[in-house]
Amino acid sequence: MKKLVALGLAVVLLLTFGGGTALAAQPVATGGARIVTGDIRVDFSFTVRQTDGISAQGTLNYTVHNPDYLSTRQLKCDVQYAKIVGNCIWFAAEIIRDSYPEGAGGIQVGYWVGVCACDVSDDPGVNNDLIWRRFFSNEGEASDFVANTPSAMMSLITDGNIQVR
Repeated sequence: MKKLVALGLAVVLLLTFGGGTALAAQPVATGGARIVTGDIRVDFSFTVRQTDGISAQGTLNYTVHNPDYLSTRQLKCDVQYAKIVGNCIWFAAEIIRDSYPEGAGGIQVGYWVGVCACDVSDDPGVNNDLIWRRFFSNEGEASDFVANTPSAMMSLITDGNIQVR
């Protein structure tokens, strides 16, 4: 019995951490990216795993440094939808934490961020990879954004790298 339990544990560990195709088959995108427009700097950090259809798991941290704001605004988001097409990913994440008071700046906890990110070159991503974002007030709009993969006016990243695989 102990040998059977040990064998079962070894198979689970192999599939989870190395060599197994069960997790490797799921598309993944990661990135740390910065875009700068005038005095405004926006930083993105994300890890997204597409799980089934457009369902996904992951996190997005979104930070805006704007000298007109009282302080840097930081959003922590839970990725729930994603679609990878070629070297681009569209994903939507619900805002679960906002460093600003509720309702400040027109977005708030419970709103959604839609992101399109493209891995244009392997390395470096600077001045090659592209990113774009849009805010949504509800989950339906956010999931439609992912399902429909709309084209967007993308921005070249000025720092970081995006990987879609």
